[in-house]
Amino acid sequence: MATENKRIVGYLPKDYYTQLREYMEREHISESAALVRMVKQFFDTPNAHPDVEAEVAALKTQMQQVLSRIGVLEQLAQTRPAQRKGSASQPHPMLQSLSREELARRMGVSSELLLDVASKGETEFQQWCRHRDPGKRLWRREGEMFHPVEE
Repeated sequence: MATENKRIVGYLPKDYYTQLREYMEREHISESAALVRMVKQFFDTPNAHPDVEAEVAALKTQMQQVLSRIGVLEQLAQTRPAQRKGSASQPHPMLQSLSREELARRMGVSSELLLDVASKGETEFQQWCRHRDPGKRLWRREGEMFHPVEE
């Protein structure tokens, strides 16, 4: 295919390559189209804040703190039933099943890493989840969905 575009060759670290593949799948575009979008965005976006990386790092830290707090709240909600005056205790709130992307986001990892660990076996996956989940929850995989394990 003849083109006036210039060819480039490069090597990406595995994490960036995985993210590039996820982006391509999500956007339904080729590798070349994905790279063109990224380069265009980089060169066409004025750098309004010189400390963008520091700001992003601070936001990631804040996000992890929020996820941890949510996990603690979920854990408290499961261990202490809410009680109202003169009424029976309310049922425990249940965590909903999550997609691979949602659970990966909850744990702060890539969806590819989540899938890789899930393929190693249920016991190993559940212990890995407990270590990374903000609420120290166990998760199990059923098909394309991930479900919280009731303990």
